Amino acid sequence: LMSERAIRQFILDKEKWIRRHTKRVSEMQRPVPLDYVTGEIHRYKGCEYRMRVTHHKGTVKVSLEGNEMVLNVREEATRERREAVVREWYRDELKALLSELIARWEAIIGVKANRISVKQMKTIWGSCNHRTHDINFNLLLSSLNREKMHIDLRTILTIWYDKSLFPAHISVITTILITSSIISNASSCIRHPIL
Repeated sequence: LMSERAIRQFILDKEKWIRRHTKRVSEMQRPVPLDYVTGEIHRYKGCEYRMRVTHHKGTVKVSLEGNEMVLNVREEATRERREAVVREWYRDELKALLSELIARWEAIIGVKANRISVKQMKTIWGSCNHRTHDINFNLLLSSLNREKMHIDLRTILTIWYDKSLFPAHISVITTILITSSIISNASSCIRHPIL
């Protein structure tokens, strides 16, 4: 592990890059609020999917069909209900993916999570509690591709493993990794381009 001095030197060496990319991220266009209607673009695992809403009286669900995210809901479903269905689908999908990734990284880093949860967060990708061994992940991680998710997961588990990184360096390290993730994530999907 890096010493505090080495971390400080690394940050000083990368200061121009950090400032340049932080500025670029802050200037990025803010996302438009979604209405969860046919034609909207939704991100999942680094790819963009065009939403198609279908109406029926059966079970509500979300599925991926080629370049489309298909939302099956009742015709009278409100915007809030459509959003809740999609959010729950993201949560279930992310939990399934995280359980696989966490098992892999727990073995490598040498930690074991007690409880893993996925929450709607506004400012961070995840958090961990050293005492309870609980880890919380941001629901928005489901929009990142698998490679970027690995970076974020490693960061959270490493910080959890090495308490000396917390809290002095956590925000700087996380900012560096997340900033690079956000910037490079925009061009990460080749498999399902939107036509």
